[in-house]
Amino acid sequence: DDFNNDYVNSFLNYLIGFTEHFYDIKPLVEEKLFDEFLTNKFNNFYFAYGSNMDPRQMEQRCPGAIPVGIGNLPFYKTIINTRGVASIINSPETFTPGVLWAVSDDHIKTLDKKEGVKLGIYTKEIKTIRINNLEIHCIVYVASKNEIGKPREGYLEKVMYGAWHFDFGDKYDSYLQSLK
Repeated sequence: DDFNNDYVNSFLNYLIGFTEHFYDIKPLVEEKLFDEFLTNKFNNFYFAYGSNMDPRQMEQRCPGAIPVGIGNLPFYKTIINTRGVASIINSPETFTPGVLWAVSDDHIKTLDKKEGVKLGIYTKEIKTIRINNLEIHCIVYVASKNEIGKPREGYLEKVMYGAWHFDFGDKYDSYLQSLK
C-alpha cells in the first residue's frame, strides 16, 4: 500500500530489462502486432502457446476470435507435460512465444471448458506478455501437471502448424521438434 502503481511498474520494467541483459536472453520469436490489434471488436485478450495457436482449431472453438499479435511471456518456457499437452513453467532464462487472440466473453467460457478449468486440468491466470515494448495483460491457461512428458498423437502438429502459420521462424520450429 505504501508504493504507487507507477513506481512498481517502473521497477518491474527495470527488473525485466536488467534480467534480459544480465542473462543475455533473446526471445525465440520476433514480437509483432497485426493491424487487427487496434480494430478488434473484443475486450479480452487470450495468449495461446499450445494447440490454440492453430487458427483452424481456434476457428472451431472460438468462431470469430481475432489473432492480433505474436508476443512473448518473459521468464517462462513451453513444455509438453505428462498428459501430452503444452504448459508453461518458470524459467528465468527464456521467453514463451505465442499468439495473442482478441476474444469475447463467450469465447472465454468455451476456452474454460476446453481447457478443463472446472476440473482443475488448467488454471486460468492473468499474465503480462510483451509485444513491441507493449505490455498486455491477458488470459493464459497453465496446466496443473507440469512434469515433462511426450506429446500425444497429433498434438504437436497443431502447435507446429500455428507456429508456421504465424511465421514464428526456424529457431522456434527447432525448439518444437526437440519436444517430440
